[in-house]
Amino acid sequence: CAAQFFDAMGITYYCALLGTGDNAWPMKITLSTTFIILGLGGLAMVNWVPQVGSLGIWFLDAIYVTILGLTFRLRWRSGHWQKIDIFED
Repeated sequence: CAAQFFDAMGITYYCALLGTGDNAWPMKITLSTTFIILGLGGLAMVNWVPQVGSLGIWFLDAIYVTILGLTFRLRWRSGHWQKIDIFED
């Protein structure tokens, strides 16, 4: 499944970013994406298309992990993490 690929990519890049000291940015992206896609999207699914049942939530989850995977990959490729000094006072 394509979502598993993006989930693995997201986890890998997320942990790599944390290891370089880039902690705040991934946290903000994860929190905002979770709230918007899973929170508000889940609420919308339950209220507007309840007939899809749990498949709607799984669909949102596939979108969620895909967006996180691509976003964290773009952050890594931007090289911003290379400018972070983890040893500053």
